[in-house]
Amino acid sequence: MNYDIMVISKQQKDKLMNTRKSKNYLMTIDYACAGDIFELEKIRKAVSIINKGNSKKYYVKLQGRGPRTAKAIFDGLDRRAYDSSLPLRHANTADVYVYERY
Repeated sequence: MNYDIMVISKQQKDKLMNTRKSKNYLMTIDYACAGDIFELEKIRKAVSIINKGNSKKYYVKLQGRGPRTAKAIFDGLDRRAYDSSLPLRHANTADVYVYERY
């Protein structure tokens, strides 16, 4: 038998299978990948369509991911300033979540 071994990154694994604790997590997008940006636009459009015909409203949230220390220093902040939340303008990738609006 011929077995092929496929090596994938954690980001690729997260795209294939939701291993996150959050039930709201959909995927991780890479800002350098046009296909990921297109998927994000499709998700936003789908949520918009769902919101038009539904009493429950939903929204798409992006959580920035990437190196933090250098970005905080560049912005003139303490090096630990972005430990809890990285602004999207500095993110290399972003996790996509869909939440119900209350």
